[in-house]
Amino acid sequence: MSTTPQFLTITPNPSLDLLHTVETIVWDDANRVAPPRRRAGGQGINVARAIASLGGAAGVVAPLGGLTGDGIRALLRQEGLPVFAVPISGETRTFSALREAGSGRSLLINPGGPTLQVEEAASLEAQVLAALAAWRPRWVACCGSIPPGLP
Repeated sequence: MSTTPQFLTITPNPSLDLLHTVETIVWDDANRVAPPRRRAGGQGINVARAIASLGGAAGVVAPLGGLTGDGIRALLRQEGLPVFAVPISGETRTFSALREAGSGRSLLINPGGPTLQVEEAASLEAQVLAALAAWRPRWVACCGSIPPGLP
């Protein structure tokens, strides 16, 4: 994204979203599914994506850890959403959804997320301040769940 973000979203508990669809969920058995739709998730990231799809300029601050965090960073880069990433020691959570096309119902599996250490919480605050100074956005939104360990 070449434009300085006018919107800053803070996503304290991002996720890699894996979205599956089947015609009918088969309980207590294996459900064979096509590869999932993969996207960077968490409410703040979803808000930034919505802003960008409407022509606005949005950026994200998020704690990212492990291979999942690396994958989220790559997905955000592919979408053109700038990110101030906060490295964390824990693995960023993976959210899974299985949508039953026949009924329209969904099974959602939503882990609590990694526990942020005291230093990581302080680093998240520092990255928010750095993003505010660098981008000077007109709007800031902190969205989504709070990970364990974040005061």
